[in-house]
Amino acid sequence: GKIARTNWTNHDLINYKNKALKMGLMSADPAFLDMFTYRFIRGDKKTALSDPSSVVLTQSSAKALFGTENPVGQVIKVDNQYPMKVTAVVNDNPQNSTFYFDALMSWQGFEAHNSWIKTSGWGNYSFQTYAMLKPTASLASVNAKLQGIVAKYDPHNKENTICFY
Repeated sequence: GKIARTNWTNHDLINYKNKALKMGLMSADPAFLDMFTYRFIRGDKKTALSDPSSVVLTQSSAKALFGTENPVGQVIKVDNQYPMKVTAVVNDNPQNSTFYFDALMSWQGFEAHNSWIKTSGWGNYSFQTYAMLKPTASLASVNAKLQGIVAKYDPHNKENTICFY
C-alpha cells in the first residue's frame, strides 16, 4: 500500500524574476504522484517531490511564469521568501478533479515552513491522508483495525472516526 498526506490548496504569491502571480499551492508526500494519475510533460515522477525544496508546476502555471522556457531546474519563490526548485511539469488538473493546484510542493518543505504541523495532534483536520490498500487487503478488516483509533490518540474526541471506502 501507499500513503500520502495533502493540505487544502492555499493561494500564495509565486515569484520568478520580475513576475509575481497568485497561484493555488498544494503540498503532498511523494507517493501522491504514484496514487493519482498525472502525465509528466517534463521531469521525473520518481524524484519530483523527493527534496524539501521541490515544486511541481502544472502546464498552465509553467507557461504563465516561464513562457516557452523550460522551467525544470529554475528557482521560484513562494510568498517572496521560500526558494523552491522546479522539478517537473504535469498536465493541468481536470475540472472535475478533487485536487486543484497550480503548483505542488513537497510535504517535507511544507512542514519545514510550518513547524507547528508536527505537533498539531489528532484534533487537527486541516489535512487529508490518502491510503491505497494493496489489492489483497480486505477493506472490512482494515476498517475493523481502525475502529477506535481516534479515541485512542485523542480521548476527548469520541464522535469522529476513520474509515476507508
